[in-house]
Amino acid sequence: MSCESCVQAIKGALEKQPGVQSVQVDLAREEVLVETLLSTQEVQGLIESTGRRAVLKGIGGSEPGSALIISH
Repeated sequence: MSCESCVQAIKGALEKQPGVQSVQVDLAREEVLVETLLSTQEVQGLIESTGRRAVLKGIGGSEPGSALIISH
């Protein structure tokens, strides 16, 4: 993730999905924070569908609605 168009592509792919409550992208840290009911695999697939690689860095909890931190 190297530019604002990357940020917009990732946000666009995630925000239109049912079950995604919020998306925050930190371009400087190359991180995406997603609060969602989707599985980690679904979130990773959506990010990777934009042509970026996604690596799970952490999960806020095991219950639905947990936050995921994904790094490029």
